[in-house]
Amino acid sequence: EHARSGDSKIYAGYMSVAAFAGISLGDWAEDALESFLAKKPEMVLDCHELKN
Repeated sequence: EHARSGDSKIYAGYMSVAAFAGISLGDWAEDALESFLAKKPEMVLDCHELKN
């Protein structure tokens, strides 16, 4: 039981760090994706067709 509470504290800490990192990464990823789409629209369309 004690080990479980320790794990949940570690998990909660990890999630808060992940949430913070996710916000920063989300902004970066969005910018990267927009520039990628602007440069390579035909490549993105090919990838999209392969997924479906």
